[in-house]
Amino acid sequence: MLETYLGKRYPMRSVQVDLVDDVSLSLGVAVPDMGVAQAIAQSDCEGANGELFCTVTVGVGDPGDPLDVAVTSAMVYAIDEFHRVKTRQEWESTDAWDWSIFEPLIREVDGVWESACLEVTR
Repeated sequence: MLETYLGKRYPMRSVQVDLVDDVSLSLGVAVPDMGVAQAIAQSDCEGANGELFCTVTVGVGDPGDPLDVAVTSAMVYAIDEFHRVKTRQEWESTDAWDWSIFEPLIREVDGVWESACLEVTR
């Protein structure tokens, strides 16, 4: 599912994602939000020549839907951020945060977001 999602958006040959213990990663996602975070995941990506290496860490959370959504979203958020055109004009025209940008990798079921492709376990 992730391969299909990314393949429609970015010209990449490969993506490697590692789960690490590193709370210094630059991008963060909190579920449901920073005010009442049940789960937080942080991420970052680097790469060149169509190969991308990403890291994701769990900052807060126990196994379950909030953590699954945080990790899935953080991973994709880092990949999106890596490819985003980084100009002032592009930044100013960016839409506000909306969980639906990660669909179909996450989906809303009865008002709660769930990951459709990832389950974090201990």
